[in-house]
Amino acid sequence: MWGLILQSILEKPYIVYGLSTFLLLIPLAVTSFDIWKVRLGKNWKRLHQIVYFIVPLGALHYALSVKGDIFHLEGDIARPLIYSLAIIVLLLLRISFIRRFFASIRTRIRFTFSPPIAPSKNRV
Repeated sequence: MWGLILQSILEKPYIVYGLSTFLLLIPLAVTSFDIWKVRLGKNWKRLHQIVYFIVPLGALHYALSVKGDIFHLEGDIARPLIYSLAIIVLLLLRISFIRRFFASIRTRIRFTFSPPIAPSKNRV
C-alpha cells in the first residue's frame, strides 16, 4: 500500500509540513537539556535558532489542515489566522531592537498621576 500512502501525501501537502515540523523539532527536544548546552557551546544557540523557521512551518501546517481555504479566506480560518498573528507578534518581539524599544517605553513615558498620599500614623 505504499502507493496509496504516497498518493495521500502528495494530495495533502499539510502532511509534509507537519512531518517536517515534527522532524525538525526532534533535535531541539534532544538538545534542550543543560548537558547539551555545555557540549555544544555556541552551536547550541545556533541549533535552537531554527525554531524561527519551524514555528511558522507548524502554523502553516495547522492553517492548511483545518477545513477551509486560508488563501481564499473561506471556511474555518479564524483560529489559524489568530494563532498565526500571535506567532508573528511573539517572533517579532524576539528581535533585539524591537525588544529594546518596548523595554524602554517605561522610561520614555511620564505619567502625570501623583503618587498616593500615605495615611498618617499619628492620627487618632
